[in-house]
Amino acid sequence: MPPELTDRIVDFLHDDHTALQCCGLTCRSWLASVRYHLYYAISLENIRLSRAFASLLNRTPSLGRYVREMNLAMSEELQHSDVLPGITLHLGRVRRLALSGDIFKVDKAIFERFGPVQELALSLSSCKISDVAALFLAFPGISDLSIKNTRYLYGPADHVPMLPVKRLELQPALNPGLLPPSSPMLESLVLSIRRVEDLVTLSHILRTAIRQLKQLDLQMNIPVAGEKRAVVLCIEYLILRTEYQETSLFLDSLRRCPQSLTAIRLYTKSVQCLAGILDHVDQTYLTDVTMDVSVGSMYGLKSLSGALAKTHFRNASRIGITLRCARLLIYCPRDEELARSLIEVALADAHKRRALFVTIH
Repeated sequence: MPPELTDRIVDFLHDDHTALQCCGLTCRSWLASVRYHLYYAISLENIRLSRAFASLLNRTPSLGRYVREMNLAMSEELQHSDVLPGITLHLGRVRRLALSGDIFKVDKAIFERFGPVQELALSLSSCKISDVAALFLAFPGISDLSIKNTRYLYGPADHVPMLPVKRLELQPALNPGLLPPSSPMLESLVLSIRRVEDLVTLSHILRTAIRQLKQLDLQMNIPVAGEKRAVVLCIEYLILRTEYQETSLFLDSLRRCPQSLTAIRLYTKSVQCLAGILDHVDQTYLTDVTMDVSVGSMYGLKSLSGALAKTHFRNASRIGITLRCARLLIYCPRDEELARSLIEVALADAHKRRALFVTIH
């Protein structure tokens, strides 16, 4: 049987490790195809698995060249032992790297051995800003950067190199000092706004990504401290209060969004916040629009309908609107139909083109 056919057969078993192991014992000619799928993605969630994988690579160094994706838990024991250097010594072709836990020190020479990493995902409990910058230096070809749930970044902000990042995801938003000085190749931005100060981060990115930005995904949820319970701060109030420097930067950045921006996704608990953002975004070139908003009263629903009626999504091929309504607002099926009809009337042109999709929860 030609090797092209056997490779094709093995490809169908890519997610069945038991079957792949059986195929690997069938004949030597199948071994390379089987190893490609078995070792394509490696997850080392604790020091025991890391030691076992390091031992395996010591016995069979050629297995390291099959690894393309790796999830690595950065424990203290791992970083103070020779396990990590022993693993990276046999790698060199990793394309996606996900790091979790705590980073105590980044040795640039060790991390460079992972290979030409293009996707970097960080979910760290604590880390020095200088170590994050060192990771960027170790992987200068990063095009997809995701930083999630990184709760504690400390230390002085070192100079961060400019990266060819095309997709950037920050949840929650981070200090602008951690961001590259410019992002000329950025095409997709996913950002979670939880503090007023995070608007500075957003403004920085929007000002520097002025050429290729195509997709903007914002999650707005700013709690106000100092009360017995947290409430959601209405960003429309900040928009009206233009003396806030963060708000002025944010609005100015929205007005300068490039014509290349064709997709936008907005998640917020405030109808006024959504309306304020839509007023400052050029909607002419948008083709894909997604909005997820919480509505607590009929007044809020009518306010949303009025704000949508002022929009001009003439080129949008898809407009998805998700309404998260209070229980008393949608009491019976008739109420749901009323809410849906208000949105459809406000966006009558999109509704006629069958480009409008309304979901009510």
